[in-house]
Amino acid sequence: MGEVMEVRIAKFTLSDLAVGQKDKIEVDVSIDDINKFAKISGDYSPIHMDNAFAKAQGFNSRIAHGMLIGALVSGFIGNRLPGRLGILQSVDIGFRKPLEPPDTVQISGEVINISKSMGQVVIKIVISDSKGSKLAIAKVKSIIRDNFLKAKMKSEK
Repeated sequence: MGEVMEVRIAKFTLSDLAVGQKDKIEVDVSIDDINKFAKISGDYSPIHMDNAFAKAQGFNSRIAHGMLIGALVSGFIGNRLPGRLGILQSVDIGFRKPLEPPDTVQISGEVINISKSMGQVVIKIVISDSKGSKLAIAKVKSIIRDNFLKAKMKSEK
């Protein structure tokens, strides 16, 4: 993906988290990122790879893959909220507007639910472009590994 302007890997345990807790990052997304993502994903749709085709579809230029944005969400979960102890369970993402690189996107997350019995946190994530337009909104569920392992060890006794 693009360059992360600020790098910090959090290590929240479930007890460290609170409903309403927030974090955000900014990530530069470039045309080169689209090219790399196409290679990794195998998705060479002309909407992502061909400026003339994208312009004929009403865009200013090529647009980023939706799952490139999804990958940024995964990075936010793994690095920031909850961070290194989180294991991604599910992502429900809705796309509102295409990302036309180069651009800097802001990924903002807020804890909206915590289940101590399941060792799970639910985070609402909003992805916006540099103009503040919402590109996507996601609801993410993540297990917090420290509690998951403790629960597993108890059940094996």
